[in-house]
Amino acid sequence: MIEQARKALRASIAGGRLTVALDDALHYLAALPQHSLDIVASGYVLHNLTANYRERLYGEIWRVLAPAGLLINADKYAQQGEAHREALNWQLGLFFDVLGTRGQYDLLREWVLHYVEDETADRVMPEADAIMRLELLGFANVKIVCRKYMDAVLVARKP
Repeated sequence: MIEQARKALRASIAGGRLTVALDDALHYLAALPQHSLDIVASGYVLHNLTANYRERLYGEIWRVLAPAGLLINADKYAQQGEAHREALNWQLGLFFDVLGTRGQYDLLREWVLHYVEDETADRVMPEADAIMRLELLGFANVKIVCRKYMDAVLVARKP
């Protein structure tokens, strides 16, 4: 994925407007000066982290974002109650429909196990919890701007 990102974003990287890095997220952000980034964007990473690590990461994102900086995260955000159950059933059904009909049972097994792990208490990323934690740090206008079942894009601005 890193090589694909470097290839697709070659012009922005060459122009010095973008950095692609492979590192532990907390380690990378902790090494950056305060207010040094205008945007932090992430895709399908944060839901894989434990809640404690994710909370520490939110704090580092807040620290490194410049005033008026933007956090954009496309990820799996759990909704509450029946909406979450329906979203999980839809996603798992899609895996079975696509991978099962192709006979890709090893991959199907891996995806189902991944989703089961994502549902554990220390991993699940509830939308309401994420919004609350970001607002407590001081982020403004924290909202989901796009959603399809669990997949959602969260945007937050640092005042």
